[in-house]
Amino acid sequence: MGPHRNTVILFALLIHSALEESTLFSNLLRSLIAVPIIRIIGLSMPIIQLQPYYWFPIVAVPLFAASIVIMRSQKLSLRDVGLVKDGLPLQLVIGLFRRH
Repeated sequence: MGPHRNTVILFALLIHSALEESTLFSNLLRSLIAVPIIRIIGLSMPIIQLQPYYWFPIVAVPLFAASIVIMRSQKLSLRDVGLVKDGLPLQLVIGLFRRH
């Protein structure tokens, strides 16, 4: 599936979420917008010309911006999406012992 199909999916999600009467379903559709954005950016990157360690920021910055827009449009706080300082030591321990 090329970037053009993902662009169609992206716009379909945008339009459908704008026309949807159910707020919950509209929020779900807007949350799904991040998926085609990842695919569009990933498929559009010139793989040969970039070092692999540049890929992460190139993909992460637009995705982070889209996430902020989605959070603000749905009036979600950092706590609502699971970004909390509570239990940070436990989260770090779990992260260190993650299986590879």
